[in-house]
Amino acid sequence: MIFLTIPDIYGHTITINPNQITLIMRSPENNEYFIVLGKHSIQITEDIYADVLRHIDRVTIDIGEPLQDKVEDLEFTVRTANCLYNADIIFVHQLLRLTQTDLLKMKNMGRKSLNEIREKLAEKYNAKLKGDQ
Repeated sequence: MIFLTIPDIYGHTITINPNQITLIMRSPENNEYFIVLGKHSIQITEDIYADVLRHIDRVTIDIGEPLQDKVEDLEFTVRTANCLYNADIIFVHQLLRLTQTDLLKMKNMGRKSLNEIREKLAEKYNAKLKGDQ
């Protein structure tokens, strides 16, 4: 098994399994770079970001704002917000790694809520759910 050893922006060295990486992202507006592992994100430097991209075949996303934004900032309807809250989806980056099927399996999540999520993600981030074309 191969592991990556990378420094974060604070100088701490972190060893990770590349298969655990959910998302690699950059925010050109704030010049911030992140690696997302499940519910956790690690802020990295631009050099490390470029190096990781050369070694890993994963989905990357360029964003206008860091995806540390909270889901509540998207101002969903009460039903949609409660569904996401009850599923422990707190941050936008967590939402982006879910598929339509994942969302529809959540208690009280229906097509209207799913469409609302898609609209808000497209509107604010020009982003789609995992698996959407």
